[in-house]
This record gives sequence, C-alpha cells and structure tokens, in this order.
Amino acid sequence: GAAAVTTASAWLGALVMVLAVHRRWAVFPSGLSLARSAALTVASYLLARAWPVTGALGLVLKALAATGLIIGGYLLLREFNDRELALARSLLPWPRKGRR
Repeated sequence: GAAAVTTASAWLGALVMVLAVHRRWAVFPSGLSLARSAALTVASYLLARAWPVTGALGLVLKALAATGLIIGGYLLLREFNDRELALARSLLPWPRKGRR
C-alpha cells in the first residue's frame, strides 16, 4: 500500500534528479552506483513493508530506521569519496578540533 507508493515516488524522484543532473552537467552515475541505489531502495521498501507501525512515534522511528539503513548502506558500500564525506562533515554543526 503506502510503502509501495512511497517507494515508487522515490524512484521517480531519483530518476528525474539523475536526468536533470545529466542534462545540466553531462554526468551520469555508473551502473554500479545505480545498482547500489536500487538495492538500498529495495531494502528500505522491504523494511517499511515488514514493519507495521501505529501512531506518530512509530512512524517517526520507522522513517529514521529506513533513513539510517540507506545512509549506512551507502557508507558501507563506499559510495562516497573522501571529498564528499569531508563536505558532509563541514555542513554539520559539530565542534571542530582546535576550535571552542
């Protein structure tokens, strides 16, 4: 039901974004990156489908778990290079070494 619609919407949104980036900057993700993304999307869908929840708190926890699965999966699959990880770290409001 809802998990299938959400997954289909995510796939469509991802496809539109990939095509927009390709059109603007003439770059396209590798087949391996597309396969990794598809695998993580399927895993997220299966998690959402297998985990029935009720209430707002349950929904928030389910969304956090799915998000963690996807981000953690990308990290474990080494989808991000060092420069991309450094950029992500720079955007987080954590204290930096040598600063107070």
